[in-house]
Amino acid sequence: MRKSPERRALRIFAFDPMISRAGDHRVTVEVPYRKLERTERSFWDDRLEVVDHDATANLYYRAVHLDDAAIAMQQGIEPSESDPQFHQQMVYAVASRVLENFDRALGRRLRFWGGERLRLMPHAFQGRNAYFDDDLNAVLFGYFSADEDDPGPNLPGQLIFTCLSHDIVAHEVAHAALSRLHRRYNEPTSAQVPALHEAFADIVALFQRLTFPEVVRAAIRENAQQPAGSEGTATGHRRAVRLRRRQGPGAAQHRGHARSLEVRLDHRGARARLDSSCPRCTTGSSTRTSGARATSFASRAAAAASCRTGSCIRTS
Repeated sequence: MRKSPERRALRIFAFDPMISRAGDHRVTVEVPYRKLERTERSFWDDRLEVVDHDATANLYYRAVHLDDAAIAMQQGIEPSESDPQFHQQMVYAVASRVLENFDRALGRRLRFWGGERLRLMPHAFQGRNAYFDDDLNAVLFGYFSADEDDPGPNLPGQLIFTCLSHDIVAHEVAHAALSRLHRRYNEPTSAQVPALHEAFADIVALFQRLTFPEVVRAAIRENAQQPAGSEGTATGHRRAVRLRRRQGPGAAQHRGHARSLEVRLDHRGARARLDSSCPRCTTGSSTRTSGARATSFASRAAAAASCRTGSCIRTS
């Protein structure tokens, strides 16, 4: 009888994709090997489920098949800013690592209420945010365009995916894990309660970054301070940006009573360009041309829905 491996190797971005062009910040992480089940719209193990539904474009991206021999032999899909299936791989790998670290710290396996799986939605909505929704037991990642007039080092209109930031994924999954450990921490009985949530999630993301030997060695070797004024560049502005708790009627824009916990995008947050190798999926995209506006993700996604590469499928 064939024995299943104990670990699954997957490639991710340790830092923001644009920063990785200036140095090799792609890393391979090993996560616990769990049996995966898959449909065209999602894949899941016993604790996590990746559902790549884009509510703005009204489509599902075809789920990556991580057990496919050709993909497994290459340690997952090659990191790419424009490949939605890599985005799925990224959130699954980082979330698996976070939960494994919780298991190790607790001395037991962390499970969610009622045996539910934590859902990860890499392209849930178009917006400058990412958050854990306790009612859905899901982490929803947004995407948005860099500022046209003041993009910082980004291209004007350049598309930014929050799901490609290791820190954001780890931060939000930590919110989910803390909510599982103590449900009352979701109730802001005082300003200190959400502050605890944010501090805890920030620390988890920071410590998980330090588990990458390649990153730590490079940081020690370089031994240099980050240049002043670099924060906030990943958000398409020169200034630092905080994505805050949504309140009032606007909070229902993406999903009913969805509640957003604050997440900070630092200079290594998520950025991406519309530079797919598939011409049909990026028809009309001219992000590399000076002064040109990037094609909206919704338009690009609609074009991708009929792409012969089969990476995306329409909502029925």
